[in-house]
Amino acid sequence: MFTDHYYISFFNRFKKRYKRSAILFTQIYITLLELSMFTLLLTFFTAFSNQMRLDVISKSSVWVIILVVAGLIWFKNWMKFTGKKRNVLNAKSKLKPIPFWQLIVVPLVSFGLGLLFLQAA
Repeated sequence: MFTDHYYISFFNRFKKRYKRSAILFTQIYITLLELSMFTLLLTFFTAFSNQMRLDVISKSSVWVIILVVAGLIWFKNWMKFTGKKRNVLNAKSKLKPIPFWQLIVVPLVSFGLGLLFLQAA
């Protein structure tokens, strides 16, 4: 999964400097990354359905769905990346680490495009 690679890259970058807090920072980052991707998809389909004159979902319900999914994503990441899974991923990671600028730009661009699509809806 692509989030595993982002998780390990972010965790290894901040592990040296922040030690114990690196796990929390990485969990927040991965949650924001997945939430930005979900927001981008949801707002794209909302804008697309509004352009096609399909009243499937409103702007207010988009925000409710995003908040509910944010809680679910946080819980999923908390269960997935605690303890043994993180250690196994760290031991098996032979991939080249993702550059820091890419770690920061990907969620920002996703949220930006999501807000743009929401304005178009």
